[in-house]
Amino acid sequence: MNKNDFKAPLIQSAVVLAGVVILIVFVASSGDSGSGGGGFGSMLAGIGNLLLYIIGLGISLAVSITILIAIFLAAVAMVDSAQASQMYRDLKKNLSAR
Repeated sequence: MNKNDFKAPLIQSAVVLAGVVILIVFVASSGDSGSGGGGFGSMLAGIGNLLLYIIGLGISLAVSITILIAIFLAAVAMVDSAQASQMYRDLKKNLSAR
């Protein structure tokens, strides 16, 4: 089976999921007030909330990965501290190379 067989359906699923998230953010940010810009104001608020959501998601993902790496290195350090320190040095070297 070719590796690219699942590429098109995966991209289509991502587009549909992104569209659903955008619609949910627009509806959630519209509020109950009848005054203001109406639909246009709702779209602007929705775009702002979507940007905040993406920023928050990125920060939380980075923090979660950092915590998981720290837990892994702590577990390795319980068994062999020299190996854990070597892994940490390798991780720093690999991250600084990028």
